[in-house]
Amino acid sequence: MARRLALWTGIAIMVCGLLLLARVPLFFGRADVVGSRLVAIEQARLNLTQTRLTSAALSVTPTVAASSSHALQPGINPIGLLQIPQLQLIAPILEGDGTSVLSVAVGHLATSVLPGGPGLAVLAAHNATWFRHIDRLHKGSLVTIEIPTGRYEFRVMGAEIVKTGTPVANTTYPAIMLETCYPLDALYLTPYRYLVTARLVQYVDQAQSVPHFGSSRTVPGQYVPDAGLSFLPTFAESGIPMGALSYGPGATPTYEESTAPLSAANLMARLFAGFERESAMGNRLALRELVAESLASNPFLNSSLGNIRYESAFDIGLTVTHGVLTLATASVAVSVNGHPYQVTLLARNDNGRLSLERVGIASV
Repeated sequence: MARRLALWTGIAIMVCGLLLLARVPLFFGRADVVGSRLVAIEQARLNLTQTRLTSAALSVTPTVAASSSHALQPGINPIGLLQIPQLQLIAPILEGDGTSVLSVAVGHLATSVLPGGPGLAVLAAHNATWFRHIDRLHKGSLVTIEIPTGRYEFRVMGAEIVKTGTPVANTTYPAIMLETCYPLDALYLTPYRYLVTARLVQYVDQAQSVPHFGSSRTVPGQYVPDAGLSFLPTFAESGIPMGALSYGPGATPTYEESTAPLSAANLMARLFAGFERESAMGNRLALRELVAESLASNPFLNSSLGNIRYESAFDIGLTVTHGVLTLATASVAVSVNGHPYQVTLLARNDNGRLSLERVGIASV
């Protein structure tokens, strides 16, 4: 009886562990899919409205195919599309600024006016996704917001960096503020915000003008799945202090502004946390499965996890070719049993699977 109880308890623990491991890829997978779907649905809705308005102006009854009608679950209907031509960005706008909203879209702060109304409308997004490149905007840059009845055109007035919680003055004229965390390459919650303010310069009635969307700027489905190692800690369990995210010259804005880089960064942290844990446990079999290239020396081996200290943030670099992740690197300074080391990691995308190829550990 005791053996059967222990067996079923062990199975239950394994199932719970697998469910926890699945949370990170499911989160980012959902973000990619939902973000792309929101853009497509809102574009279809805007085009459908434009067809009806134009037909009404010409006294023609529009014929609409059943497939043109899209419905979203209550509470996540886009209120419009944010377009920034200079960044090649088209993003859906959802009401609210909670985690569920910002993971898939640009969020409209509910306490601010709606875009186009008299006053300041605040639009927030993650720095490592939709708003990664807003520091490239300059005075006069065009920002548009498309809604079913018209298009609001804004021109950037300026940008500033402020501490979180700094009061922002309202305006008497229609304006928008784009808000994100700063530094823009940070993978952690920062105490500063990067703000871009733009003033309304023109409103175009959709009944008088046909909108031009061009090619859809959607989130690429480049999520790199789990390495297939069930013993990897979850990202929340890793406890690694995340640092900066950088890219090689081949990265495209489409890739950088999607959620794919964050998923790869999280997986790199999990791979390193798994390396630390399996080394401390002396599990050489798991280490051979985890790292393709064997280590000449491993100071983490049979060391207590409590004797490992992070001396720097965990910085990550991604090499992207034609919108596809090829290599990921990471570096961090640690001390093991009081001795300082510089650790570097290299992972390769092998047919959609990010695998740890090499771990370099140098005494400093």
